[in-house]
Amino acid sequence: MRYAFTMIELIFVIVILGVLAAVAIPRLAATRNDGGAAVVANDLGNCISGAGGAYQMDNAFDVTSDACVNATVTNPCFTVVPDNATGILLVTDVAGAAAGSVCLAAQVLVAENGLSSTAPGVSHRF
Repeated sequence: MRYAFTMIELIFVIVILGVLAAVAIPRLAATRNDGGAAVVANDLGNCISGAGGAYQMDNAFDVTSDACVNATVTNPCFTVVPDNATGILLVTDVAGAAAGSVCLAAQVLVAENGLSSTAPGVSHRF
């Protein structure tokens, strides 16, 4: 006597796998987006810190570091405007980030930590 799976059992397994995939794939995409946002936010923090350190040493902001380029050019989520005369580094969000994008998630994350602003901008005085 041969034992095998019935057609109904196979259909149930396929349905269960489909439901699991429908739940897991969007969560995986959201996790990847959050990771990208954390990288951009970290780059902005490193940019601010490095630019401030350069200002303390030379009275001139250095916004050409890799972290600044990553936060403002590679992922154009923020603008960083140095004013060497007053010692203020103005950090603002780039408008128009698409819903669900890495930039929007990074802007929310950065705003929660007080590193940037959508209104006139957060000035970091050094």
